[in-house]
Amino acid sequence: MPKRNKISYAQAALPFAGSTTRRIQEPLKLEWRLIAVAGAVVLATALMYGYVVVASIAEVSLREAARTESKTLAAERASLEGTYFQKTRGITLEYARGLGYTDSTNKVFVTRAAALSYAGDAR
Repeated sequence: MPKRNKISYAQAALPFAGSTTRRIQEPLKLEWRLIAVAGAVVLATALMYGYVVVASIAEVSLREAARTESKTLAAERASLEGTYFQKTRGITLEYARGLGYTDSTNKVFVTRAAALSYAGDAR
């Protein structure tokens, strides 16, 4: 006589506790495995979707922060250029001489004796 497979210990008193239990038990195991796999796939898909949404929101936030910082830096650069142009227009030859600058009479230019060449230096 083959060994009986029990779904639970409470089935001993039931009338179908005989050989039909094996036919009920195997499809139940398969269905629960399929349900578990389907649930895991749905959960993994939901997690990936959540990650993509959060990453997209973070990228948009970083892009807006970079755009704001770029505008701030452009405004600061424009302000510094304006200050530079204002100060350079105010410097004249008379103003420089008043500060003690003089014209240079002995101008020295640097010259090289011979230019380097790859062919001559390779030997």
